[in-house]
Formats: sequence, structure tokens, C-alpha cells
Amino acid sequence: MKKLHSMIGLILLLFLCNISIAQDADQIENCFTNAIGMEFVFIHSGSFLMGSSEDEGNPNEHPQHKITISKSFYMSKYPVTVGEFRQFVTETGYRTEGEKNGGSWVWTDKNEWGQKEDANWKNPYFEQSERNPIVCINWNDAQAFTEWLKKKDGKNYRLPTEAEFEYACRAATTTTYFFENDTLHFTDYGWAQTLTSQGFPTHPVGLKLANPWGLFDMVGNAWQWCGDWYDESYYSNSPSLDPKGPLNGDYKVNRGGMGDDINDWSSYKRDALPPNCDFSNQSFRLVLEITKNP
Repeated sequence: MKKLHSMIGLILLLFLCNISIAQDADQIENCFTNAIGMEFVFIHSGSFLMGSSEDEGNPNEHPQHKITISKSFYMSKYPVTVGEFRQFVTETGYRTEGEKNGGSWVWTDKNEWGQKEDANWKNPYFEQSERNPIVCINWNDAQAFTEWLKKKDGKNYRLPTEAEFEYACRAATTTTYFFENDTLHFTDYGWAQTLTSQGFPTHPVGLKLANPWGLFDMVGNAWQWCGDWYDESYYSNSPSLDPKGPLNGDYKVNRGGMGDDINDWSSYKRDALPPNCDFSNQSFRLVLEITKNP
């Protein structure tokens, strides 16, 4: 009987995950698939401690401070994939800024980052599948994809705020890593990025374990753009309710650390790049706003 109940529950979950959500629906689904096949997970509103304690992390991750996310939202289960971005390009004819402006930045045979004229999202100088996270994408390209999807699907998609990203990454954990400080098995949740003959390749999404809220590749595959401008001292004067970052700046926030150094996989790790940078380890995921919140 217990096995039967488990099977019924699984079937129900799979059914719910394929229901397209109406933003003003009275009932909130746990997950859904949108018009282009992207899967989204429901993230409930709540509060958490953002940043790191004084004896951990970097100065730009201090001070640790309480943040409230007042509105529930959906977050894409995975970073946007090559196949999903290809749908956008095929439908609109869009050319990324790297394609128009001298190529993207990739790891070269000189063991350093360099701009290559023929490098772009289709050719990041390593083998990739349609399920790899889209890379060689700058912040402006990510915004163009988001605006296209908003019009196509009739829903309010956007890049996550930095606070939303950390809140979703932590998934109610309070430890350095969402995998409970178990650094012995950290590669169960992401890829330890090592130099290969193809540089630093990404990997297909969803092959590692999800965080406690069902989000995959939050760390350990590719850096991910957030919507916020970056200020290294922003935490000292951040509002406690739904912070959206400074009003302006020169850099945009990156989250979802990766690499061989486990410290880069912490839930509070933050970095930044100019919005016109399009490295081959740079991707993004989306948030969908919900009109009604439970």
C-alpha cells in the first residue's frame, strides 16, 4: 500500500509539473513548464540571513544581514540552455553582442582568457549539447532573451535579484553551502572545473543533485547573471525588504560560483562583471513573478 501511495504521489507531481500556470490563478502549482519547454519551481516568500559571517567569506559578503523576500516567485529549475536560447535566435534572428563586436571571451591555448572573433554561444571553444547552459552571453543578451520570452509567453519573466538568487540557492539552509558543509561530496552537486584540452567546459544541466528546493546547477557549472548593479559595500546599507541593488553602477552581479576551489561554491559567493562581458563560463537563469501570493 505504501508503494502504491508513493506511485500515485509521483504521478500527481509529474502531472502538476506540466500544467501551464496562469499568473493570476488562485491555486499555485509547485512547478510548471512554459511555452518553450523551460521548467520552473515555486519558491515561497520568507526571510533569511544573507551574506557571510565575519569569520568567513570576503569583505564584499559582509556584513551578514536579515533579508525578507516578501513575494513568492518561480525560478527556472536549470540555467537557460543552448537549445532554449536557440529557439529565441531562430524566431527573432537575434545576434549576440559578441557576434557583432569581435567575438566572445574564451580560454585560449596561451592558458589565459582572450577574445576570439569566431567564439560565441554556438562555438564556446568546447563541445556542448543543447542541454548545456548557454554561455558567451553578456547581461544585455540575457535581457534580450527575457524580453522575447515575456512577449511570447505573456508572463513577467526577469533575471533574479541577487537576494532572490541567494535565498533560492540556500533553500532554507544556514550553512556555508546548501549541501550542509559536506565538502567531501561537493561534486555530487556540481562540476569541479578543471582545465582540459578544451579549456574550462560546462556540462549538461540536471546531471548532478538538486538543492533542497529542487533547483539544479545553482553552483558548480557556470556563473549566472543577476539583475542588480554591483556595489562591494552594498550590504552595509541594503534595505531589509526585497533589495534590488544599487540604482546604477559599472558592473552587474554574478552568482552561482564554480571552479576547483570549494570556497567559490558557497551560497553567499558574489562576483561581478561589466554588463557587456561575455565569457564562456557565463550563463543565466530566470525568475517568473507571480501576481497572487499564498
